[in-house]
Amino acid sequence: MGTLTPKPSKHLEECASCNQPTGYAGAGEDSRYSEDGNRGPLCDACDRYEEAVIAPLQVEVKQLRSFLREIIGFMDINRIESMDAEDARAWLQAHKEGGDA
Repeated sequence: MGTLTPKPSKHLEECASCNQPTGYAGAGEDSRYSEDGNRGPLCDACDRYEEAVIAPLQVEVKQLRSFLREIIGFMDINRIESMDAEDARAWLQAHKEGGDA
């Protein structure tokens, strides 16, 4: 008597990156998603690429955004210091309201 091989599911999902079958049939079958959960389902190859390339780049982007916020804050301080008192108050008020004077 031979071994039985399970029949593949008729509802295999496709990889969100390459459109190839992932080999899984949904969340109940351990579908793979990006670490942040925003991309997926992913096939094994795209999941490995996500871990090796995309995830580290996202960390760098987050660090760069933080650095840029610091630079912008420094620029804002210099901008305010060069204004007269009335202009500085107006700029600060607009900035608090989400505008950019």
